[in-house]
Amino acid sequence: MIFKKEDKIIFFGDSITWAGKLKEDGEGAPANHPFGNGFVTLLNSYFTIHYPELNLRLINKGIGGNRASDLLQRIDQDVIAHKPNWMFMMIGVNDAWRQFDSGQIKEFLIPDSEYKKNIELIVQKALGNGIGVILGSPFVVDKNKKDPLRAKLDTYNNILKEIATKYDLRYVDIQSRFDKVLNKIHSYVMTNDRIHLNFTGHMIIMEEILAAIKK
Repeated sequence: MIFKKEDKIIFFGDSITWAGKLKEDGEGAPANHPFGNGFVTLLNSYFTIHYPELNLRLINKGIGGNRASDLLQRIDQDVIAHKPNWMFMMIGVNDAWRQFDSGQIKEFLIPDSEYKKNIELIVQKALGNGIGVILGSPFVVDKNKKDPLRAKLDTYNNILKEIATKYDLRYVDIQSRFDKVLNKIHSYVMTNDRIHLNFTGHMIIMEEILAAIKK
């Protein structure tokens, strides 16, 4: 386990991280659903039961619709200002998605190099402030690699792997795990739109994060 006693971990991302949280600050009493109905809540419950002595502090800083450029703009306020020990970041599905559902908006038609630059700037800023970084792969719950959205996300995940290697970061390959699960169950068991998940899908993310932090 890489987390230590009293560590503070921020989960930085889009609607998949947000998961309908009811408190904007992303933390608080569990009865108030501060972490949303997703993997952050599941992780908090897991740590509370299995590692109560660590007294970990989780903060959900996901915002629906965000792209990598949005995270870069708000990292000072939503991450660095909190002085966390760790940041788990999963971002990219909206960078890819907007290029297909909002193609008339030229600002959304970013080259892969811009996505890479934004991710690397976020990583550099976090590391420069003494924050450990864990990168999670954006995903689509679909094994068809010829699907344009899947192909774009595969490109992004190759970029993330390169950055993880360059900066010696832990990389959580969530896309590969979904691919394996899809050999056994249909995507509709986990999601209605291939992106936004129910608790079954969020449990997969939780399990992959746990596997990565226990290495």
